[in-house]
Amino acid sequence: MMSKKIEPQKIMENTNGRFAEVRKCREEISHGDIKTPDITDPDKISKKYPSSENFKSDMESAEIRRRVSEVMFIRDQELSQEDKKGIIERQINKHFSMEFSSKEVMGHVQMPHGVKPNLTIQEWCKQNNVTDYDEQTSEIGKATGNYIAYKFSRSRADLNNLSEDVSRPSHVTESSVFTKEYNLNALKAQRDLMLRVFEDKQIMDEDGKLTKPYMDVHIHGKVDTRGSDFEIAAAMKASGQAPIDERLVFWISDRLKVKIQEKGIRNSKGEVASVNVVTVNGSPYCGTYALTRLRYGDELFDFHGFGEMLQCLQLECGKFVRYNHTNDIAQAINEIIAEFTKEFQNKEDLQKIDSNKKRFEQKYGEEYNNFINPGVIGFSDAVDTGSVLLSNGVRDIAEVNVGETVLVNGLELKVGHMKQEYLKLGKKIMLHNSNEVLVAGKEIDIKKK
Repeated sequence: MMSKKIEPQKIMENTNGRFAEVRKCREEISHGDIKTPDITDPDKISKKYPSSENFKSDMESAEIRRRVSEVMFIRDQELSQEDKKGIIERQINKHFSMEFSSKEVMGHVQMPHGVKPNLTIQEWCKQNNVTDYDEQTSEIGKATGNYIAYKFSRSRADLNNLSEDVSRPSHVTESSVFTKEYNLNALKAQRDLMLRVFEDKQIMDEDGKLTKPYMDVHIHGKVDTRGSDFEIAAAMKASGQAPIDERLVFWISDRLKVKIQEKGIRNSKGEVASVNVVTVNGSPYCGTYALTRLRYGDELFDFHGFGEMLQCLQLECGKFVRYNHTNDIAQAINEIIAEFTKEFQNKEDLQKIDSNKKRFEQKYGEEYNNFINPGVIGFSDAVDTGSVLLSNGVRDIAEVNVGETVLVNGLELKVGHMKQEYLKLGKKIMLHNSNEVLVAGKEIDIKKK
């Protein structure tokens, strides 16, 4: 059912013209207003960048590449349909490998972080405590037989993050500096590939939304020392948007537990592997907004999302089970997707599991109260009276950025960046001492104004 690939010779015919357009675009980009992060700023640099005398020039080159890509995305809209298809096909083949052995099933697996970088990058990442790839996730995905695999390591691009500046190693990588530019191209290729899959399965309406439930499983790796052996990352935004229908989360969790028992999947302690569902942003293994954007869209490339029938499951797998039960996990995923395909053939079928909504709401309430509790709130005269400092996790829950305004138990305050000294004390929310009365003996309520 997959679309035929554009013939290699046809792609090559367009390549030289494409390169000429890119060179022309590069010449048009202004270099004068390019700004790079202050390498002396510890909050921005931390351990993200290696010390390098080429840092500034690498950053400038990366910013130029990013701007060229953004301009080219716009110019590509003026091309003929045939030329567009050639560019899209070339980008897909550059970034992804794929296999769809079972055409009938409504689901596939993605492995965004499963490729080893070269030895130089591995060593740099080890020294700087940077995760370069998720071990053994690629092997799990490929064993399922229906998969989309990113061809590079996460040191090249990270489909889960769209940072505005550099957020991975610089000149030691294969591609000089990891920037938004690489994410832009990889992300565009991912979305184009998914669109092609859905079109070939004939499950899209004229608005580009899926017409029936489809499961998109993203395999990630986690350490064994934190959390359960399997974590289902299904964090819901304050707006109610989530990567997956809240009713399906516990349906999948229940199915996975059955498969684990049947296949004898055990952890390093010899115990039956455990499964946990995470529903609140900021909690460990809460998941990524990238999957929610696949459903609801964003402002990149005028992408409006594939709709709520797309069910994006981020499955975090512990290291021991990844290596010792690779094929068992793959088989379990295949069986769950097959059962999902049979049981949920249209939107109305989801109503059969409406009772699961209460389970999700209960888990959300428990996690929220555990994440935001009196113990994580601190007070200091060093905090401005009109400000509230929020950790990244709390800002995620409230869907608010630094500099924006929130209501904290009704009081209007400006959001500030949480300092490391407070985080080390276990604080996620900091207020001025005079505002202690706001939360004394009360649950804290933070809402974006």
